[in-house]
Amino acid sequence: IEQPSPWVPNTRCVQLADMMKKARETFRESRSGLAAQTQSAIAQAFGDLYDPTAFGVLNVHDDCQARRWHGKPPSPCVDVALCDAASREATREVMTALGAHGHKSWKLSAGPMCYQIAAKIRDILAKSASHDAPHKLMLISAHDTSIFTLLNAINTQYRDNCTSSVRSGVWPPYTSSVTIDVMRDRSIRLLYQFEPLTPDSATTHWWGGGGGQGDGREDANTFLQRLDVLAMDPEQFRVECPEVYESTGVGGAVFNWGG
Repeated sequence: IEQPSPWVPNTRCVQLADMMKKARETFRESRSGLAAQTQSAIAQAFGDLYDPTAFGVLNVHDDCQARRWHGKPPSPCVDVALCDAASREATREVMTALGAHGHKSWKLSAGPMCYQIAAKIRDILAKSASHDAPHKLMLISAHDTSIFTLLNAINTQYRDNCTSSVRSGVWPPYTSSVTIDVMRDRSIRLLYQFEPLTPDSATTHWWGGGGGQGDGREDANTFLQRLDVLAMDPEQFRVECPEVYESTGVGGAVFNWGG
C-alpha cells in the first residue's frame, strides 16, 4: 500500500486544508437561494439539537448516503427531500473549496493522482508499441472523493456543473467510476459513469487545450500534457506537504476535513 495514498485528496496537507477552509468560509458567507434554504431547513429539522459545526450539509449528506445505500430510511430528523438537497449543496461546497485557488489547489489535491495516471498511461502506450503484453484492463479502486478531485482538476464541464447554482451538482454515487480508454490509435477517451466527456469539456481549461473527436477522444499526448501540468511526484509532494509524512494516525485515504 502506497503511503500516503496518491488516490485521494490528502487534507492532512496544511496548504491544501487551509485553502479549502478559507474557500469554504467564503462560500458559506455568501450562501443564498437554495444553499441558504437548505442550511435553514437542516437547522429547523434538528431544532434544539442543532449545532452548526456538527450538522452542516456535508454531515447530513454523509449520514443520508450511508443509510440509503444500506437500505435504511433517513434519520428521524431528516426526510428524503432534505437528504437530496444536502447532497447537492455538499457537492457545491466541496467542489468550490477544491477549485477556489485554481492551479495551486488542483495540483495539491489531484497532483499525486495525475502523476500516477500519467505514468500508467505511458507504460501502457510503450508496451503496446512494442507488443510487449499490453494491458487489457487496469482497475483502481478508490473513493468518491478520488473521482470528484480528479474531474475537478481536469474537466471544466464537470466542475462547472457541480458548482453551479442553476444546475444540480451530484455527488458521485456508490459504484460510480471514471474510465480512461487508451485506444490503439494512441488516442485517449475519458468517461464518467461510462458516458464520454465531450472534447470541449475534456480539453478547455485555464491553460488551453487542443481539439478532440466527437466521441470524446483526443490525442494521447494532449491528454498527458494536461496531466503533466498538475502532476506531482512523491518527492515534490513531500516538499509541499512534509507534515503528511511526519504525522501518524489517520491515513491519507480518509477525507478528513472538519465539520
